[in-house]
Amino acid sequence: ENETGYYGGAMTAVDANVTINNKSQITDNIGTTGAAFNFRGTGTYTLDDVTIQNNTATSNGVIYITNTGTLNLNKVTATANTAVNGGAVYASGAATVNITDSTLNENTATGSGGALYATVTVTVQGTNISDNSGATGGAIYMNGGALTLNNSTLTANNATGNGGAVYV
Repeated sequence: ENETGYYGGAMTAVDANVTINNKSQITDNIGTTGAAFNFRGTGTYTLDDVTIQNNTATSNGVIYITNTGTLNLNKVTATANTAVNGGAVYASGAATVNITDSTLNENTATGSGGALYATVTVTVQGTNISDNSGATGGAIYMNGGALTLNNSTLTANNATGNGGAVYV
């Protein structure tokens, strides 16, 4: 359990290449932006076979990426995380997000995007996105950018406003 008053409860990385893998567990972190991870700049940030659970962002995203970096989530389980926008992931700027063979479930945004809030290019492949909730976009909220969903399942997501599963 880690806590920060601002960026990255577990880690902040700027202009770096970071890989976290092999059944790592990132749990119970608290932060304003990027409660678990705050990735900024031009790096490539890869989470492979990682569980991200019970983290709380008092602003945007448990995983936060901005600028021109690339976020790769492969075999990631993000569950029971909470943020204002992007309960699991918040992506902005000119970043790129790739989510493959992952599970995003039971995440909550008090604002938009229960699991994912993005203004960037997002590709989701072979991923289960279920039981997430947000005011707009119960699972995914796209504010511009581009979304590609391939061979993925969206079930039992809930929005109190528009876009029960996806708002584009």
